[in-house]
Amino acid sequence: MKTATPLHNFTFVLGGEELLTQDRIERILETCNDALVGARDRQAIVEFDRPAASYAEAVIEALRQLESKTDLRVLRVEPHELVGLSAIAARVGRSVESIRLLAEGRRGPGGFPAPAARVDAKTRLWEWSEVARWWRDHMDPEAARPLAEAADFLASLNDALDLRARAARLSKREREAVSAIVGEAALARR
Repeated sequence: MKTATPLHNFTFVLGGEELLTQDRIERILETCNDALVGARDRQAIVEFDRPAASYAEAVIEALRQLESKTDLRVLRVEPHELVGLSAIAARVGRSVESIRLLAEGRRGPGGFPAPAARVDAKTRLWEWSEVARWWRDHMDPEAARPLAEAADFLASLNDALDLRARAARLSKREREAVSAIVGEAALARR
């Protein structure tokens, strides 16, 4: 019996909603027949439910397809890397209170990742890739493996998209310096 190819949901953020001219919308829909085009918070977005063997394969295929056939550039891919307790709870299927207790070390195995940022004295944000990896290692290794792999991929891809956008604003010399450092970092991991 053949297993169905899983569907992967993700959203491309393109920039200001003014990018969504009728011609561009038509081009997107011609290029990506599994896309929904719209605007959210005054930003143009394209949402996908794309079948592929892996999350990374689905995202990269859609990104290449969209960027090669339109004049649009993807700024980032959602869901976002920074998450609060309620987003963590939703992603792992637990209550917010359960996640709060884990984060505070009052339940579970301990070692929950430290917050990556604080919005204010009460609002903490975590890097989803760190939480997903911790969840895989300490809570549910089999179920969380795909979560952790997708989270690491998405964090890295968004870093690369951010670097692409920022590099366009740098001088040639600055771009070369950043490129050399990025190349050195990539080579150091081998």
